Amino acid sequence: MKRTFSLYLRFISIQIRSQMQYRASFILDVITHMLLNGSYFLTLALVLEDFGNIKGWTVGDMAFLCGMTEMGFGLMDLIFSGFDPDTFSPMVRQGRFDQFLLRPMNITVQVLGSKFVLRRLGRGAPFATPFA
Repeated sequence: MKRTFSLYLRFISIQIRSQMQYRASFILDVITHMLLNGSYFLTLALVLEDFGNIKGWTVGDMAFLCGMTEMGFGLMDLIFSGFDPDTFSPMVRQGRFDQFLLRPMNITVQVLGSKFVLRRLGRGAPFATPFA
């Protein structure tokens, strides 16, 4: 178990180093994710401002709910990107999954470590600050 976890951390560190090769692109990706998800909440907040509240849900309540869901989905996207259908299906079709099967290590760890998209941290970042 300890060896498997250390291999997973090594895969993750390789992914992070490769993504940080182009720092400006990484920073712009994170900012874009932040602005995009912030705009989703902004439209919801504007609708709620017209009505005051909807069934007792205020803007602060909706900010908390949106923040929890975006942080959850952001972490899920960050950790389980290797099993994303847009990544995993082409891997199987192109025969790259066979490489994982031939290696003497856990297949799940290999797939999880094959894609770790650090820029998806920006998905929940607009909700990291409390709204009141």
